[in-house]
Amino acid sequence: GNYNCFFGSSAGFSNTTGYSNCFFGREAGFSTTTGIRNCIFGKFAGHANTTGEYNAFYGYEAGYLNVDGKNNAFFGAVAGTNNTSGYQNTYIGGGADGNVEGTLINATAIGYGAYVTASYTTVLGSSLNTKWGFGHNAASGNIIDFQPALTSAKLTTAGLWTSQSDKRLKDHFEKLDRRDILDRICELDIERWHSIRDV
Repeated sequence: GNYNCFFGSSAGFSNTTGYSNCFFGREAGFSTTTGIRNCIFGKFAGHANTTGEYNAFYGYEAGYLNVDGKNNAFFGAVAGTNNTSGYQNTYIGGGADGNVEGTLINATAIGYGAYVTASYTTVLGSSLNTKWGFGHNAASGNIIDFQPALTSAKLTTAGLWTSQSDKRLKDHFEKLDRRDILDRICELDIERWHSIRDV
């Protein structure tokens, strides 16, 4: 194939008509025969790739089992090693990966050890990650926390979503007709109910 760049022992070893590929590292893209426009960097990265196209694999054994998957981006040591024919997937972080069948579509796993098992799904962090902070670290009593200068909203470890209401953050106040509001409330059906479990 034309316009290929191979660097490393047995990198792109099986290439026949594949073109515009970049393989760097020992046995990177080793099995690629007709795959095109792949960027595979790292020892054994993309090792099983044969006809896969438009993939970006960076890291030791990244995308190792990919055979014909396309448009995947795997970054990190052993990232995306399970993928065989899945496409449009993004795995970022050491060991970030998808289901063992390797057939996911447009799935994303971000963070060390992040693992996604369903197509069109995004997983942030592994099962060890218990907090998300946006702009700062989440407080000890919160699971999701935002930078205080932006909002006071948060999800607590008790599972409660809280958001304070501050009059200083609002404008365009308008008086409403209290009688009209009460009349509308009186028109509502109000019932008491009990949740049935295991139905």
